[in-house]
Amino acid sequence: MVSPKLTPAQWVRCGDAFRRAAKNTRVPGAYLLIGDEPSDDAILYSQIKSPVFTLPLGRSNPPTLAEYKTLSEKTGGLMLRMQFK
Repeated sequence: MVSPKLTPAQWVRCGDAFRRAAKNTRVPGAYLLIGDEPSDDAILYSQIKSPVFTLPLGRSNPPTLAEYKTLSEKTGGLMLRMQFK
């Protein structure tokens, strides 16, 4: 999936929306991240205040597994595994 090209002004507005949401809402008890490839976004582990449980769908992709494992460990969550039958 290709990320849309945003102008610097649009990035500022996106960041502002997240900052306002963080200020005006409670922190979730946990997060669940499901995906099949490493993120192309910068994730600041120290700023995530709740455990992140990760569910990598592609188990034959070492970069995905490494990133999802690191994220779950640094936030106090677990990396989950789904078995398709």
